[in-house]
Amino acid sequence: MRIVVLVGLVALSSCATPRTEAFVTPDGQKGHVVSCNGSLWSAGSIATCQSRAREVCKGDYVETNRTILPGDKRSIEVICAGA
Repeated sequence: MRIVVLVGLVALSSCATPRTEAFVTPDGQKGHVVSCNGSLWSAGSIATCQSRAREVCKGDYVETNRTILPGDKRSIEVICAGA
Protein backbone atom coordinates (compact mmCIF):
# COMPACT_ATOMS: atom_id res chain seq x y z
CA MET A 1 0.00 0.00 0.00
CA ARG A 2 2.82 2.45 0.80
CA ILE A 3 4.39 1.93 -2.61
CA VAL A 4 1.13 2.78 -4.41
CA VAL A 5 0.68 5.96 -2.38
CA LEU A 6 4.30 6.98 -2.96
CA VAL A 7 4.03 6.41 -6.72
CA GLY A 8 0.82 8.46 -6.79
CA LEU A 9 2.43 11.35 -4.91
CA VAL A 10 5.44 11.35 -7.21
CA ALA A 11 3.17 11.37 -10.27
CA LEU A 12 1.17 14.32 -8.92
CA SER A 13 4.23 16.30 -7.87
CA SER A 14 5.83 15.87 -11.28
CA CYS A 15 3.02 17.93 -12.86
CA ALA A 16 2.64 20.39 -10.02
CA THR A 17 4.50 23.28 -11.67
CA PRO A 18 3.52 24.73 -15.03
CA ARG A 19 6.38 24.98 -17.54
CA THR A 20 7.26 28.32 -19.07
CA GLU A 21 9.20 29.14 -22.21
CA ALA A 22 10.22 32.68 -23.12
CA PHE A 23 9.97 34.07 -26.64
CA VAL A 24 10.26 37.40 -28.44
CA THR A 25 7.59 38.57 -30.87
CA PRO A 26 8.55 39.91 -34.32
CA ASP A 27 8.06 43.46 -32.99
CA GLY A 28 10.41 42.85 -30.03
CA GLN A 29 7.95 42.23 -27.20
CA LYS A 30 8.87 39.66 -24.56
CA GLY A 31 6.39 36.86 -24.11
CA HIS A 32 5.99 33.49 -22.48
CA VAL A 33 4.27 30.23 -23.30
CA VAL A 34 2.93 28.71 -20.09
CA SER A 35 2.08 24.99 -20.39
CA CYS A 36 -0.18 23.40 -17.80
CA ASN A 37 -0.49 19.82 -18.89
CA GLY A 38 -2.23 17.33 -16.65
CA SER A 39 -5.66 16.68 -15.28
CA LEU A 40 -7.84 19.54 -14.09
CA TRP A 41 -7.29 18.29 -10.55
CA SER A 42 -3.52 18.76 -10.71
CA ALA A 43 -1.67 21.58 -12.42
CA GLY A 44 -3.65 21.29 -15.62
CA SER A 45 -6.21 24.04 -15.33
CA ILE A 46 -6.11 27.27 -17.31
CA ALA A 47 -6.40 29.12 -13.98
CA THR A 48 -3.08 27.51 -12.96
CA CYS A 49 -1.51 28.72 -16.23
CA GLN A 50 -2.85 32.22 -15.61
CA SER A 51 -1.51 32.27 -12.07
CA ARG A 52 1.94 31.24 -13.33
CA ALA A 53 1.78 33.92 -16.03
CA ARG A 54 1.16 36.57 -13.34
CA GLU A 55 4.23 35.29 -11.48
CA VAL A 56 6.46 35.26 -14.57
CA CYS A 57 5.28 38.69 -15.69
CA LYS A 58 5.43 40.10 -12.16
CA GLY A 59 1.88 41.36 -12.53
CA ASP A 60 -0.35 42.06 -15.48
CA TYR A 61 -0.15 40.42 -18.88
CA VAL A 62 -2.13 40.10 -22.09
CA GLU A 63 -3.14 36.59 -23.14
CA THR A 64 -2.53 36.35 -26.88
CA ASN A 65 -3.38 32.68 -27.44
CA ARG A 66 -4.96 29.78 -25.59
CA THR A 67 -4.61 26.13 -26.58
CA ILE A 68 -6.62 23.24 -25.17
CA LEU A 69 -5.91 19.88 -26.78
CA PRO A 70 -7.11 16.34 -26.06
CA GLY A 71 -5.05 14.50 -23.50
CA ASP A 72 -5.17 17.29 -20.90
CA LYS A 73 -2.74 19.55 -22.78
CA ARG A 74 -3.29 23.22 -22.10
CA SER A 75 -1.19 26.33 -22.66
CA ILE A 76 -1.45 30.07 -22.92
CA GLU A 77 0.78 32.56 -24.69
CA VAL A 78 1.17 35.86 -22.91
CA ILE A 79 2.86 39.22 -23.39
CA CYS A 80 3.83 40.87 -20.11
CA ALA A 81 2.35 44.32 -19.57
CA GLY A 82 5.01 46.96 -19.71
CA ALA A 83 7.42 44.61 -21.48
